[in-house]
Amino acid sequence: MRNLGFLFTGDLESEKEIELSDYYGNKLEAEIFKLGHHGSRTSSTPQLLDQVQPKAVIVSAGEKNRYRHPSPSVLDRIKNRDISIYRTDQQGAITIKTNGKNIRVSSFLP
Repeated sequence: MRNLGFLFTGDLESEKEIELSDYYGNKLEAEIFKLGHHGSRTSSTPQLLDQVQPKAVIVSAGEKNRYRHPSPSVLDRIKNRDISIYRTDQQGAITIKTNGKNIRVSSFLP
């Protein structure tokens, strides 16, 4: 049995996500996936989501940000796959604790 996986793609956009997915294949599985580029419509492609198969995603976006991140289309992709969503713009700081076998995600609003 493998330990839990986390994937943080930074500001990768769809073209590079697809390259990443094609190159690494099933090695990209991760329980926790931080959405690319603050949940922008140009990231978190269906291909990558299907490859990673996360149990939960983290969206790092400021409240009422001028880019309106995260994108409604990306949120729909997540919801349609029945993946838990944790958003800093709504829930504040997100904390993830793990011992390598179990995960606990919590949020904190100041």
